Amino acid sequence: MPEVITLASWLQPSEIYEYPTVEYIPIFVDTLVLAQVPAIEPAGITLAELKNADHCRDVMMRLKLAVPNANELNFKDNLVLLCLNAEAQQCHYRAYQTLMVGRVRPGACHLFKLTKRYFYKDDFQICLYDQKARPLAVTKIRLR
Repeated sequence: MPEVITLASWLQPSEIYEYPTVEYIPIFVDTLVLAQVPAIEPAGITLAELKNADHCRDVMMRLKLAVPNANELNFKDNLVLLCLNAEAQQCHYRAYQTLMVGRVRPGACHLFKLTKRYFYKDDFQICLYDQKARPLAVTKIRLR
């Protein structure tokens, strides 16, 4: 019998959650740029924090993509992340770990922001998984 995949199971693979999902804070993934970039090497998936507007501008210019304006980025209140060769679609946070579910998209550049409002720890990691709970990328974050 084929595996039945519902919308809820597609977005929240239970294999990645150590605790019941009600114990995680959902955080909206606010997409700033999602584009295909021929110059991106499709071999590996990268997830990285962009520290400030200058850093963001430099990276986006290297990728030959439009740079979001500083008001839209708002580094004071947001964590700005860049994902290459994948798209982050959902985010849940608990203590020292942020779990993101997305999908592999070779050649894609996904620039997005997460509000810092819900992060109650200064240091944590972000783990990106695909819909089948396979790990795609991880990065460590230090807010203060």
